[in-house]
Amino acid sequence: MPTLAEAICNKYFNETEDEPSTGVEFVVYAPKSGILQCVPHLLVITSSEIEAAGDPEILQKHLLSVREIDISRNKLQDLQEVGKILEYAPKAVHFNLGFNDLSSSSIPASSQFPVVDSLTCLILVGTNIKWQTVWFLLQHAKNISELHLSLNGFDQIQLCDAEPSNDSAGSSGASYKTFESVKKLMFDDNPISSWEEISKLGDVFPSLEHLSLTSCPLVKIPQDGGSKFKALTTLWLSNCLISDMVDVENLKYFPLLTDIRITGVPFLKDLPDETRRQQLIALLPTIQTLNRGQHITEDERETAERNFIRYYMDQSDPPNRYHELSKEHGEVQKLVEISLKPDRKIKLVIFLDDKEAARITVDTTKTMRDLRAMLEPIVGIRAFKMDLYYWDVGMDVNCGMEKMTFPNRKLYMYRMQNNDEIHIQRRS
Repeated sequence: MPTLAEAICNKYFNETEDEPSTGVEFVVYAPKSGILQCVPHLLVITSSEIEAAGDPEILQKHLLSVREIDISRNKLQDLQEVGKILEYAPKAVHFNLGFNDLSSSSIPASSQFPVVDSLTCLILVGTNIKWQTVWFLLQHAKNISELHLSLNGFDQIQLCDAEPSNDSAGSSGASYKTFESVKKLMFDDNPISSWEEISKLGDVFPSLEHLSLTSCPLVKIPQDGGSKFKALTTLWLSNCLISDMVDVENLKYFPLLTDIRITGVPFLKDLPDETRRQQLIALLPTIQTLNRGQHITEDERETAERNFIRYYMDQSDPPNRYHELSKEHGEVQKLVEISLKPDRKIKLVIFLDDKEAARITVDTTKTMRDLRAMLEPIVGIRAFKMDLYYWDVGMDVNCGMEKMTFPNRKLYMYRMQNNDEIHIQRRS
């Protein structure tokens, strides 16, 4: 059974027997490469088939000063083996157990699992862990501030039962245990769709400041959705299934929420990036940072709110936020649309030998070479035997005509307008 103790020795110390002597008398002495005097503060041994803790003496010797442990993607299944590892790492603050299958792990007696007060970050991503096991670990690591529970198949929240009350009335107040130390929870990619269930996270983690629900199939956020999240300042909702503007607007009722990530949601997906950002800023007046962008300035917010009014002013049933912003900003005029693109099709007057020869419609994306080829059958002169001169009829006559000397130049680069003139001169 591969153990962590063995993996440490193999990776960091290469404690293996030397090759047997071959009878060679000349020996070159050199230290083995890669041998360390101690395990580094960051211990990383992933994808090594580890199933158990291993020799206690080796663990005690090498884990004493370790601060961060990453043993993700191994085969640890027994919670008691996890406890043995933590027991010999008294200074560890970061513990990554991700993608070890803990689905069938039985919960040991509390006295058989160490108290790990040093631990502040616990990563249980993709472990298929049960809620009872999560609560057990948190009760033995009471200073956890950052908890990762993504990709665990959670479709509901099972609260942690409170300990029986010792008072004479037999009442313990809340019927569930809370964990005040947890400030950041990563809960991405769990198939939970009910905000009522999500609210239970606010019950059990009342000091939560950062909550990530990326790729959870949430559809609705009620107006009182923030009532259980009184300390929450950061919320990530990207790639959820929110399809109604009202549900996003309800985020403004979260008491302290100032930082949001919300991309890939259905009701915004068809809008250009700038419009999408302005819509969100206008809907959420208390948000200060949006989608990892820069801090929202007062000028950006005012522009977003005015453009929100313009966006919905012609709709028969605009959203409630439209009426709120209309009262705040008063009448907002539509922006004048000015197109700086050149006309694609224009009419030109063609002159040959100072006499009008034709009136034609040309595509301004064509080149001067194309124009000469077009004129060849009209005026009966081979293209290579004609010089073209452009006259902008709107300019002062004293400016004269411009000789068109660049065969590959696009016609729109001359800023041609309807009824401008092309004068043809024969080459000798």
